[in-house]
Amino acid sequence: MVAGIESIIEQLGRQKSAIEAALSALRGVDGMAAPESAPEKREGGVTAAGRRQLSEALKKRRAAKWASAREAPKVAPRKRGLSPEGRKRLAAAMRKRWALAKAMGTTPIDAGKKTAAKKVAASAKKKAA
Repeated sequence: MVAGIESIIEQLGRQKSAIEAALSALRGVDGMAAPESAPEKREGGVTAAGRRQLSEALKKRRAAKWASAREAPKVAPRKRGLSPEGRKRLAAAMRKRWALAKAMGTTPIDAGKKTAAKKVAASAKKKAA
């Protein structure tokens, strides 16, 4: 059986060489050039050189980003606080609010409302009269 397969392979090899010889003779008559072999097709993915280029480009981008972040001027925090005049005005307003609350017998939140202030003012006028 092995001898039979070997003889078949040998016959096919001879036929292949005969076909190639016939093709080259025909091309020579017509003046056509021999076909170039197609380049090996690579499976998908990135080559090592391409990966290296991508890595270098990414490092360059990150370095530029970090450099600009380091160079950015830092904004001083906004200074907040009350001026002495503002503090005095606030204290006076709070004293007034608490006085209204005491007069009404309620909380300063309710006493701060306009209707409550009107009621207290009206009751103060009645007491004065």
